[in-house]
Amino acid sequence: MLDPGHGGQDPGAIGRTLGTLEKTVNLQVAHLVKARLEDLGAEVFMTREDDRYPTLAERVAFARKVQGDVFISIHHNSALDQTLRGTMTFYAKDGPSRLLAEAVHEELVRAIGLRDLQVRRANYYVIVNNPYPAILLEIGFLSHPDEERLVRDPEFQARAAQGIVQGLIRYFALSPNSQPDLARVAYSSTP
Repeated sequence: MLDPGHGGQDPGAIGRTLGTLEKTVNLQVAHLVKARLEDLGAEVFMTREDDRYPTLAERVAFARKVQGDVFISIHHNSALDQTLRGTMTFYAKDGPSRLLAEAVHEELVRAIGLRDLQVRRANYYVIVNNPYPAILLEIGFLSHPDEERLVRDPEFQARAAQGIVQGLIRYFALSPNSQPDLARVAYSSTP
């Protein structure tokens, strides 16, 4: 299940240099990931396909309904300190969620080349309340001028999508209870 974070009346973070809306770049990356996974034969569900805002509870309920193998929430970060930059990945539960976080994070960082801010435990609603392996990605900082420019770039977004897909392939290869053929992949993107 792909969950492009925010949407509709909730723009998420707003870039300070170019006014980039997080909800927009989240959705752009999610569509690229979805297309790549479908090319591999996966059935991919998204919590939103356009600029609407499903509540956090609706996102988790949808994940339960479609019963995807994993849940990936796609986000971009922001901070008051405009020097902060890099990529981080969050998980809430040890076991498959942590393995998913580590696999996707490593491949994402390798693909996009941003500073590695590590895999971390967090209590975001969509990953805590999800019954499936669930992670939340923060691809880059919209508050950092250079990273804001990067995350808007279609080539950068394509590399990010490819990194996420490679991480999923790695996770399914390592996970004893997985579907290595990526038969059903589910993604999310909302803390």
